[in-house]
Amino acid sequence: MRFLLAFTAICAVTAFAADDADRARLSGSWQQNDTVWTIQDKGSTIHITRSEGSKIVADFDCNANGQDCQGKDSGHKATVTLWFNGSALVQMETKGAEVVKRRFAVAAQGDTLELQTIPLSPAGPTETVQLKRSATTASAR
Repeated sequence: MRFLLAFTAICAVTAFAADDADRARLSGSWQQNDTVWTIQDKGSTIHITRSEGSKIVADFDCNANGQDCQGKDSGHKATVTLWFNGSALVQMETKGAEVVKRRFAVAAQGDTLELQTIPLSPAGPTETVQLKRSATTASAR
């Protein structure tokens, strides 16, 4: 019985360590065409920006424990909630009556971010795009 408990504890610690390493890989700038998402782990918060061309259109600085925080998206106030689901970062954004859920996950090779966008209100089709780690981030790794 002790062996089973010790084995379970070791497996749990290993799983959390793997999640932490995968979560750290989210940090950086990710680009598709003129859109760039930047994710920065600032210790107690995660700072997320979305730029289109040279203009920052979304800017949030939130903890990842599921509490609401305030930010701006396309010039409008927005409420954002962040949490981790395994190694994926999940963002719920409410802007007026519009609610969008996003899921950020790094692919196994580490240079591709899969961004899944799920419009909840109004409901719409889920969209998944692949973003590449930008060159400035890759050289800083």
